[in-house]
Amino acid sequence: MEACPPCPPKNVLHAHCDPSCEELNPFWEGEHQAVGRLIQTGQAKRLPGPTTLLCSRILRKMQSDEHVKREFERLCYCPDDMLSQDEKDMYRAVMRQCSVLLYHMGEHLASKTALQMIEPDPTPAYRFVSRISMNGFTITTSESYPIGTGMYPRASMINHSCRPNAVQT
Repeated sequence: MEACPPCPPKNVLHAHCDPSCEELNPFWEGEHQAVGRLIQTGQAKRLPGPTTLLCSRILRKMQSDEHVKREFERLCYCPDDMLSQDEKDMYRAVMRQCSVLLYHMGEHLASKTALQMIEPDPTPAYRFVSRISMNGFTITTSESYPIGTGMYPRASMINHSCRPNAVQT
């Protein structure tokens, strides 16, 4: 592969620096194949966003690693009554997209978990996505072009507020 460009090409799910970088990403192949199938069959019109990808990765990891589950659940989240209706709608949509992606990856237990967070009571979905929203970090190129989202629990300790008072500069 080529060196990482400052702006990844449109319609590319993952951009890797080189094959060794690609090999370090355990999620790439399954996500890539599942998204390809969803787009080819018309079940998805566009690539999943970084939040959907991160949600699916966290859910998959939580299924197999109790430590990851405990650490994620310790993270701060925004109380439901502080979320706008638009945020709640978006969080439910992210979890639905996550469930579909996981299902097509063959991760049926994680897919079911995502659906159970929405129905009958969506509160768990709000808290799950809110944890990512509040504690996640946008990964950027050296030119500050966003290329992904990541969770770094120790770094998230910098600001624990539903009303953030700090931004990356």
